[in-house]
Parts: sequence; structure tokens; C-alpha cells
Amino acid sequence: MTRLLPYLKDSSIENSTSLSALPNRQCEVIFKYSRNRRKKTSSCVVSEHEEALPIQNNTLNPVPTKEVKIPGVCTLEQPRIGRVTKKLLILDVNGLLVDIVSYVSVGYQANIEISGKVRPFCDDFLRFCFQKFDVGVWSSRTKRNLNPLIDFLFGDSRHKLLFCWDQSHCTDTGFTTVENTSKPMFLKELKKLWEYLESTPHLNKGEYDESNTLLLDDSPYKTLCNPVHTAIFPQSYRYRDGADFSLGPDGDLRLYLERLAEAQNVREYISQHPFGQRTITKSDPSWGFYSRILQVLTHTNPRMLVHELILNVD
Repeated sequence: MTRLLPYLKDSSIENSTSLSALPNRQCEVIFKYSRNRRKKTSSCVVSEHEEALPIQNNTLNPVPTKEVKIPGVCTLEQPRIGRVTKKLLILDVNGLLVDIVSYVSVGYQANIEISGKVRPFCDDFLRFCFQKFDVGVWSSRTKRNLNPLIDFLFGDSRHKLLFCWDQSHCTDTGFTTVENTSKPMFLKELKKLWEYLESTPHLNKGEYDESNTLLLDDSPYKTLCNPVHTAIFPQSYRYRDGADFSLGPDGDLRLYLERLAEAQNVREYISQHPFGQRTITKSDPSWGFYSRILQVLTHTNPRMLVHELILNVD
């Protein structure tokens, strides 16, 4: 028996390297899935480009004594007192947990219909992550498009997320990506997240920093301003790959995270055990483009953290 999630509205933007004052087009988002979690399928309709939102400093209310689930908002577990006992794992969504595929659909000429194909072993992988790590989500998708995805992927486990960040918390570079000149380029600055967690009492389980934080993303450019070896970049998941077992019990990503969870220091472990795509450095063929972005961003915000890998490693 199929269950339909609520209809949502979102907007799209025209191709541009500047994301301000862009026209919007309305569309609907639809998700459906079966009772069998192992055979998830989903579909939705979203805009060709995500709506650019201003960066906001959202703060959440103190944790109540009883668990309260608020629609569209990540509720949180009762915080543990004392130093951090688990490392912080930050999950991307598209390309890691699900594949969002664009194609033209009859009846939606102004928009694009998206079919989300959930990665094999996704449910089991998420249970593993919650067992081994403190887990949060950070996506460059808009909040309106992200929320139904999170509900769909995490279900009743959504309240276990330490945080759920969307595009509004990313840094808008004002540029488009090398791979797709129609796609705005957003960065995920860990410094923003660490400061947020430290300044939010009911989220502050201890000190999170570069020694105990790992970001998972399939786009290396999103960590351009972060400390070296605080992220790994698995190859992007494509639903047509029927032999993908990375998230499974014996999958390469699962085994890597199992070992990293027991390591003393995240940066040291990644340095000694590289995984997936390479971090962007001076040896990257597009370094001239990325260095120009860094110059613009550091000029605009002198406090921006530019990781030493960019400066010192060829």
C-alpha cells in the first residue's frame, strides 16, 4: 500500500552566477514510498535550480523534558553531559544517500520532475551511523526541498539528528561550479557549524573541532575553506549502478567509518588513510579558478578559515 507525503511548494532560479533577486517559479514536491523499507522508491517535482536563501543564524528552543516532534523541524535527543564521547559525522544527502535524477516530464513544462533513488543499504547504514557517531545533516538544497527528503530517508530517526542544515547555512560564493556553469557554487564552512554548536547550550555536548569532525560529501569543492583532512569525498552514487554496496556491512565506506570511529584523531587518520576523490589543492587543473574564489571570499570576510592544505600542499 502506498502512502503519499504532503504536497509542498518550492521555487526555481534562472541560470546565473549572482543569486540575488532572481525570479521564482512555483512547483509541487511529491514523495511516495512503499511499506517495505528495503524497496524504497520516491518521486518528487522540484525546480531546475534551487532557490537561493539568505544565510540565517537559526537557534532552537531548549530541549523539553519530554520528546516533542514538531513537523518540519529536527527535534533533538536529551544532551549528554561531559566531554564528547563520539565523533561528529556530517552527512550530505544527494549523491551519498540518494540519487536525484532530472528528466523532462509531460505536464510540468516549466519545471523538472525528480526521481529519488535511495542507495542500497541506506537504512542499515544510517542505523550504523547513529550507533557510532553524533550525526547531523548538511545539504546545499533548499529547506523546502530538503525537509521531505529527510522525513523520507530518516523517518522516526529524524529526531536523533544533532542538527539539520540546508542551503541557508552554506556560503554563497557568487560563482558557478566548474562541472556545471548553471549550478551555483555553495561551500560548507565547518567553522560556522562549530561556533553554532558551541553557542547553542542544548546542542553543546562538548567541543567539536577538526580533530573529531568528519564531513561526507561527493563534491570536494564544498570544503574549499575547511581545515585539511576533515572530510572525505566518496564517488557520487548513481542509481543505475546495480552493484553499489558501499553502504553495506562490508562496503568500503562503512568499513572505513568503522575504523575512523575508533581512531584517536580524524585528521591524522584521513591523512594516513585517504579515501575517495582527492581534495582540491594547487595541483588541481582548475586551481586558478578556485584560488580566485578564495581571494574574493577572504577579501569579503577576512575571518574566513582557509585550510592549510590549499596553502602548503601541491
